[in-house]
This record gives sequence, C-alpha cells and structure tokens, in this order.
Amino acid sequence: MTRFRPCVLLLILLLTVLFTVGCRGEDGTETLPPETESVPETERESETETVAVSFAEFDELRKFSGFLQKYGTNNKSIARWNALVNDVHFRRDSISQAQVDETVQTLDTMRRRVELAQGELPRIYLSSSLAFNKLKKDVETPACAAIVDVKGGNSATLVEPDAIVHLHGNSSKNSPKPSLRLKLSEKQNLLGMRAAKSWVLVSNTFDPTLLRNQLVHDLSRDVGFESALNCRQVELWYEGTYQGVYLLIEKKDAGDVVKSYMDPDAGDVLFESNSGRTEAETFYLTTIRYKMRFEVKEPNTLPNETLVQLKDALYCFEEALHKRSWSELCKVMDAESFVEYYVLCEFFKPWDFSSYSTCYYFKDGRIYSGPLWDFDLAMGNANVNRNTANAKVYFNLPGYGVEGAESGNSAEGIYCAENTHCPTHKWHARLMEIPEFRAAVAEYYLEILPYLENLYQDNELGQNRLDRILAECGDAFARNFSETSWRPDDIWFQDFMDQSPSPSYEENVERLRVWLEQRTAWLLREWCGE
Repeated sequence: MTRFRPCVLLLILLLTVLFTVGCRGEDGTETLPPETESVPETERESETETVAVSFAEFDELRKFSGFLQKYGTNNKSIARWNALVNDVHFRRDSISQAQVDETVQTLDTMRRRVELAQGELPRIYLSSSLAFNKLKKDVETPACAAIVDVKGGNSATLVEPDAIVHLHGNSSKNSPKPSLRLKLSEKQNLLGMRAAKSWVLVSNTFDPTLLRNQLVHDLSRDVGFESALNCRQVELWYEGTYQGVYLLIEKKDAGDVVKSYMDPDAGDVLFESNSGRTEAETFYLTTIRYKMRFEVKEPNTLPNETLVQLKDALYCFEEALHKRSWSELCKVMDAESFVEYYVLCEFFKPWDFSSYSTCYYFKDGRIYSGPLWDFDLAMGNANVNRNTANAKVYFNLPGYGVEGAESGNSAEGIYCAENTHCPTHKWHARLMEIPEFRAAVAEYYLEILPYLENLYQDNELGQNRLDRILAECGDAFARNFSETSWRPDDIWFQDFMDQSPSPSYEENVERLRVWLEQRTAWLLREWCGE
C-alpha cells in the first residue's frame, strides 16, 4: 500500500492549487464569498407565520343556532344556516379571514330575517342556557329573544341575541308562572310602544281572568292620565316550551317611558310606597309626620341636593295635609294628578294600595301621583278569609266598612281613603276630609263615568272593553290554561282571592263584569249622590 502514497500527496497538492486560483480575482488578489444581508430571526419567523383568523363574530352568531332550531319555520333557511356554520367550523384551520367575514355577513342577514311563527297575539320567543324554573330575581341570565307582531302588524320582527332575562316581582316570583324582566342591548320600540331597554312581562298569575292589569292601563290611557303606561297581551315561549299569555308592559322607570312624564337627569325623582320590604342597593326614606315609607326608583343615585328638596317638599305636604289647608297643599302637590290617581285607585281597589306599588314623582318642586302599577290583586280579587283589618275593610265588613252600609261585598265600601284600620292610607283619608279635594273627586268621577261603564257594558263609546279584549285574546287565553300546567282554579289563586276561583274561565270573567258594574253604581251614590 506504501507505493500509492506519492499519488495521494500529488492529488492533495493539485486540489490546493486549484482552490487558491479560484479564490483570486483577475488581478490575482484573493476574493471572498459575497456578503449576504443579515435577516433578524423575528422577520424570518414572520415570513412563514400564518395570519391569525378571527372567529369572534362567527362564534357569536353561532349561538343563534339553538334558537333557530327551536323556533325557525323555514326549513330551507335552517338547512342553509347549518351548512354555513358547519363549513366554517370544520375548516377553522384552513379558512381565510375573507371567507369567514363573508359567512358572518350572510349569517347576520339570515338572523335578522329569520322566519318565526305568528299568531292572533304578538309572540315572544326566548332561548337561554337556564331552565325556566331555575330563573332567579337577582341573577341576570343571558338569552336570545325575538318579538314577533301579529300577521299584518305594524312592527317588524325584532331579534335580540344579547338579551337578559330574570324574574320580576315579589309574590309572583314564587309562583309556577312567574313574571319576568326582559332587558335588551339597546332601546327599542316594542310593538309600537315607547322606546326602552328594560321591559316587564307580567304573568297575571293571581288573576284567573288575565284581564285586570290591562283594564287599568287601557282605561288610564283612554282618560288621558299623564303617566299612563302602554301594554300588549303576548304569548311567551321559553326554550321551545309554551308558557302562556303574558302582559308586556312598559317599565315605569325605563327609557323614554319615564321621560314622558319626568326627567331624572333634571332632578326629578320617582318613588313608590314600600311599607316593609328592604333590598340591597336601594334607597328608602320615611316621612316625618305620617311615617310613610318610600323606595326611590329613579334616579339610581340621588344627589344630596335633590334629596334635601324632596324631603322638604314631603314635609311641607304633610304639614299642609295635617292642617287640611287646600291652598298650601296646592303649592307642593299637583292637585289634578292626585285627584285622578285616587279616583282610579278607589274604583279599581288594589289590595296593596299605599303599602306597595303606589307611585309618586317629584318634579319642579311639586309632588305628583302616578303612574299606576300592579292591579292583578284588585277588583275583588283578594282574600276575605285573611284575618286582617285590611281584609275586613276591603270587603266592607261590619265594624270596618262604611258605617250603616256594611255589606261584605268588596264592590262596595271605601278602601284607599280608610285610615282607621289601614294606617298606610293616611294621605288619602286626610285628603278626602278636605272639601275642595272631595268635590274635585266627584267632578272627575262624573267626567270619566262613560269610560268606567264601557269597561263592562256597551255605551256611546262603543263595544265594552271586556268583550273587545276577549275578541282579540280569547283563543290565546284558552291556550294559557289548556296548554300549560296552570288552571283558573289553581291553588295559587285561592290564597289570594275572595273565594275559590270558578272552574271555568268564562265564570271568572262574569264575576269580574258584575263586580265592575256594582262598583260603578256604588261610588256614584257615595261620591255624587246619584
């Protein structure tokens, strides 16, 4: 093998010469490889990194899928929706942002134009992750909502993907059919009513006719009561299950509703009677002379200057009331609203009058009465068997009713101005002792008498209100009892009514009609001597 070494050495020498010559320029000088520009490590990575695709809007729209499956009526649209959603979902690792954006635009258009079933009453469809019987008053639950007008109605379907729902009220929240609060993401004119974000769905669970609250609000609008509220009977579905007929009503302290009669931003205050309940983050005040306790509803935060003005007005009002000075009273109260409010309340006879839900507002240095609220336990719908002074006064029982005219009939007797046994009724009892106020009450009662009579019988105003509502809502009212778990004679009603409810809806309506007729005649004799 040693004989091959000279050849190897010769080969190495030759390669060295060739490399040296190749690294020199034409002038024989040594050359270096050309410099390459240094590329930062981060830039090298960005050249190969895939641009992140945002799916935020798509994921929000995808939440609507469950709502669409429960309530949508156009099968082709539902199939197309599902295909679009699935296409994006299964291509999340490869789809472009432009393709996602295009799908989002298509889905959003489909959501706004979703086809939902309509009926003879407007419908509200709700979808949420929480079961109906698990809703709470103090827990806001995200929901998707749709408000659908009747066929040929003037309101376009509203789809609200970011709604909030929770229980509303006190007694009703524990019933099988609770009232609800519905909050929207922005102010909306639902079914032609005034714009607001917050709305109330009143269940009327204690009213076997489902009519009492609507009668009050319809009448108050007909007679021009300044703070009257609008309402519509609707049918409600929750998570695909029919929940019955609810009264969608403007919330008295919300949006354009409250601003129609007062302005919280300008120092006006809405407050209502609350004789016993206490809730967190709520401001209460009690008057000095008559110990009337109120809850402030608006504004949410009461400036100290406004609080001082309100307390001063309440003090002057009660002092003038104590002296029965009409001239001094008229300086601190709006006499017209006080007269109208008292007449309407005494006529309809709400069980909770002046204990709860009796509303006032402070505006331009004076106290006004209104708006009207909470009349399901009214018009005889109370419990005579409650062993309380209020119950005995309500039913005009001997020793508690109008002296010499005790009858045991709740359609008779004075309730809202009875002070001997109902301590929270002090204000109106005192007002009715003032001749000017009493005369104004009689005058106003005669003025609205045709409207009161038209509640239960036809007159110059046309078909009576009861029959008009029944013609529009009768079939839905029947479904409220036939297609749900509640009945007109449910035990829940019996705890509150003057007697066990009649077994049929028609019988309960007739009892209400008779009560209204008797009440109209009795107050006409009591106040007007006719």
